[in-house]
Parts: sequence; structure tokens; C-alpha cells
Amino acid sequence: MGNLLKVLTCTDLEQEPNFFLDFENARPTDAEREVWEQVDVVLKDAKGILDELQAYKGAGVEIREAIQNPNDEALQEQAWAAVVPLVGKLKKFYEFSQRLGIHPPVLRLRSPLRLLIDCWAAKVNRGGTGVNPGLHKRSGSPLSRALLHVLLCALTSITPQNPVFCSPLTRLWSFVLTEAALRSLLGALTSEAYDNTTQHLEREQALAKQFAEILHFTLRFDELKMTTPAIQNDFSYYRRTLSRMRINNLPAEGENEVNNELANRISLFYADATPMLKTLSDGTTKFVSENKNLPIENTTDCLSTMATVCKVMLETPEYRSRFTSEETVPFCLRVMVGVIILYDYVHPVGAFAKSSKIDMKGCIKVLKDQPPNSVEGLLNALRYTTKHLNDESTNKTIKSMLQ
Repeated sequence: MGNLLKVLTCTDLEQEPNFFLDFENARPTDAEREVWEQVDVVLKDAKGILDELQAYKGAGVEIREAIQNPNDEALQEQAWAAVVPLVGKLKKFYEFSQRLGIHPPVLRLRSPLRLLIDCWAAKVNRGGTGVNPGLHKRSGSPLSRALLHVLLCALTSITPQNPVFCSPLTRLWSFVLTEAALRSLLGALTSEAYDNTTQHLEREQALAKQFAEILHFTLRFDELKMTTPAIQNDFSYYRRTLSRMRINNLPAEGENEVNNELANRISLFYADATPMLKTLSDGTTKFVSENKNLPIENTTDCLSTMATVCKVMLETPEYRSRFTSEETVPFCLRVMVGVIILYDYVHPVGAFAKSSKIDMKGCIKVLKDQPPNSVEGLLNALRYTTKHLNDESTNKTIKSMLQ
């Protein structure tokens, strides 16, 4: 059960959950392993996204030179060559945010189908591996028996360890696992398999840790995005230049080109102060609304308990001394803020109401006890991305603490 020290089942803030959730060492039990392995695929991708975003330098110099010398074709080409691969990264970040959502938009269903068709065509051109190249010629259906065969192989039998596993199917496999993983994770942590949330966290610490890691990724992504103004500058330049090229009927080379509809969505994504948190909030809200047979308290209690656990671990010297990594404190802070925001969106009256199961004053105090530079982004997330902070029912002391 990890380093679970003490569990107090409670109904009010005076008897709040008081235990150590091992964010550093929790490992999956046999019962958790299937969901854990699905989510692990997502988290490995998330780490790469953060690494790329942290290393993002932008094309500010090239863009500035091109703007200052509009008649210099060489500088225009240099700026375009610098921006196109960066836009590819920005598109990748945006697409990952959509994968992180609980349910993909209908438009995204075209992507795995397209990948399957590409893979099928590649197999046919190579003479095929497990697919009869002649099958498609005998079928007038858009989904021939050959394609259906590839669909079944891709979704039921082919794995990344299979030697015939090709690049398009690799991307498809990641897509499929991601969509299943997040639904499974929320479903596991909010199911009625146990009597209460405390039992969930006690017996599913590895899954709780993974949920925390997704929240950590979300807050960390948004922190990096807010300190990287080059992102919006690069994408704006790309859109302006692409528009001019289309008006002048010039070829827009580069596999990272996006159409106007996608460009609009990407622009809206990066225009948000905390785009990844918004995606996660919208996804969690959708999860609750689409699972009407699941009591909403299952989800809100999970979120409030995790917020309280993080607060208690951070403010209790006995627990905090058990952290072996200096990164665990900022990790807990981000997780605490993340679950507060999700709670505020999911709960009908939010996190700041008197009836809230989250000790907001205590959580804000924990944040303000940290070095100011390390938590300003988290405080801003509470100020500007929550739903109910400015409600009339919010305690004036809480509003004052966040001013």
C-alpha cells in the first residue's frame, strides 16, 4: 500500500483525510496494472512534450529580420524555414491536448482511419504482410475486406513489439491507448468498487499517483507556455505568411501545414492563459456529464480528498520530511491546485463555497508559505482559471487572500 501511514474517514474539515500518499514510490498492484500500463503510455508521451516545450526557443530573430527587410527573398525563406518545423511542434502540442481530453471530437476520428488506410496501402504496395493485395479490387465498399482485416489486426492483435509494426500503426496504437487510458483512470478512481474515496486512494495509490502526474504535466505545461511568448509570435507569423502565399498562389511546402479550421483551433488553444488546464477541466466536466449513473460525489470526493492530502503532506513536517526528492514539493503544489480547479468546475457550487469539502484558506496559505517566485503561476491559476471564485457566495477572506 506504499507508505500509507494513517487514514481517517471523515465528513468535515476538522477531521480531514490525514495520510501520506506516496507520489515518489507507489507501484501498481495486480488489480491496478492494466489501467496503469495504459496510462503509462500517456505519461511517457507527456514527458517528451514538456521536454520539447522547455527547449522551445522560437524564431524571433529570423522573423524580425524578415519583417524589417520585406524585399529580401533570402531572409523571407530563412524565416519560413525556421518557422515551419516550430509550427509542427505547436501542432503536436495541440494534438496531444486533444488526446488528453476524455472524449475526442468527431473530426479526430478521421485520423486513425486515415492512418489505417495509409498502412494498408503501404502493405499492398510491398506485396503485403497478412493482407491479400487483391481483396480491395473485388470490393466496391469504401471499407473493403482488406481494410477491415487491417482494422482488426491493428485494434486486437498487433502490438508495438510486433516486427511488422509500422510507423502509422505506431501512431494509431498510441492514439487508441491514450483515449482508453484516461477514461479508464477516471473510471477506476471514481467507481463504486470501494465504499469511499479514502479506500480508493489506499488501495489504488499507483493510479492516484498517475492522476497526480497528469495534473502535474498540465500545470507545468501551462507554466512553460506562459513564459514562452515566442509560441504565439511564431504561429501568428506562420499564419500571416501562409495567407500571403495562398493569395499569391505560391506553394506552401512543409508537411506541417495546417488548414484554416485547424489553425483557428490552435490559435484559440494558445490564446488561453492555461490551455492544457482548460482542456483537462473541460474533459473532466464531460466525463461527469456523460456518466450520469455515476454519482457526482464520487468524482468531487476524489478531487477534494486529493487536494486535502496534498495540503496535509505539505504542511506537516513529519510527512514532508519523507520526501526524498526536492521536486516532490512543487509536484504536490501543482497537483493540489489542479484538483482544486477541477473540483471548482465539476462541483455544482464550486471549491470556494462554504459547503466545499476543500479547505481553501488552508490551501492558499500553503501556497503563500512557499517562495513567491515558485508559486505565482499557481496562484494566478486559482485567480483566473477557476469558475466560482468571483461568485457572491465566496468568502471575502478567500478573495482577499488571492488578491
